[in-house]
This record gives sequence, structure tokens and C-alpha cells, in this order.
Amino acid sequence: MYYDVHLLPPDAADDPRSAIVRRAAEDLAALHTGDPSVLDPTTVARVRETWLRPGEGLRIEDGHGWVTVRLPCWYVGKKARDQAKVLHAVVKDLERATGWRAFDPQLDDWFTGRSHKDTAAVLEAVADYQARERMDTPAVDARRAARESAGRPRPIFRRRS
Repeated sequence: MYYDVHLLPPDAADDPRSAIVRRAAEDLAALHTGDPSVLDPTTVARVRETWLRPGEGLRIEDGHGWVTVRLPCWYVGKKARDQAKVLHAVVKDLERATGWRAFDPQLDDWFTGRSHKDTAAVLEAVADYQARERMDTPAVDARRAARESAGRPRPIFRRRS
């Protein structure tokens, strides 16, 4: 699972959700295979060099005339807050470079101007959900380790039928 942030062109400002759905459908139909990259290669290199670190999982996808920044949902606690700050910095940098606005489909709202705390809260909620549903992910493993190191008992999960 990923926390996705989509950079949208100005013509998508009226209905960003529909623009994302329409673009995804067009991508599935392979209508944009020849579209150029939105970002200048030097911008991508600068942003990656400034903000991204190997093994942390944050990705910038620039293809088919579309830009998406993706953060894996495997972070909890302080690491989730740190990664949320990095995500916000990357998106802000890319917005300045493109003139496009970022939209957050997880919260169904514009990403621009919001606090990194909102993003961290979503990452925490996803980790809680994955723990409840017994999904094995790095976030769940970290949550279990933190619980055990604090001396708290393992939660009792009930499967929904």
C-alpha cells in the first residue's frame, strides 16, 4: 500500500478526483504511452539528491504526462512523522518546479498547504488497520516490536466473518 500524492495540471483544478480517475482509465487503455515527461530531468535529479535516501521507499513517478509521488505505508511513530515531512518537502519542491498543484486522494483534498501531521496520521491509521487485519508488513512488525518492548500484551484480534 502506498500513500499517493498526484500533481495535477491547472485544468484539473475544478474536479481533481475525476481527473485522477479519467487519467488512470486512459493509462489502462495505453492512450498516453508517447506523452513526454512532465519534469525536467535536472529537477528530478536535484529533488532525488536533496530529499530521497536509499531504502526509504519514497518514489517519484513521472511518466505519460503525469506525476505521482508515492510513499509506502510501512512507517509508524517518529519514522512516519519524518517520512511525512520528507513527502511534503518533495511535493512542495515539485509544485514549484512544475506550477502544478498536488492532490491527496487519501483525504480527498488538496495536499498543498496542509500539515505533515495529517499525512503521518494517515500512515498511522493504515498501520493500525494492517495490524488489525493481520497483514504482515514492516509497519506491523515495527508496531508489534514497540508493543513488546513496552511490555504491553499482544492484542487479541477477532476475525470478521
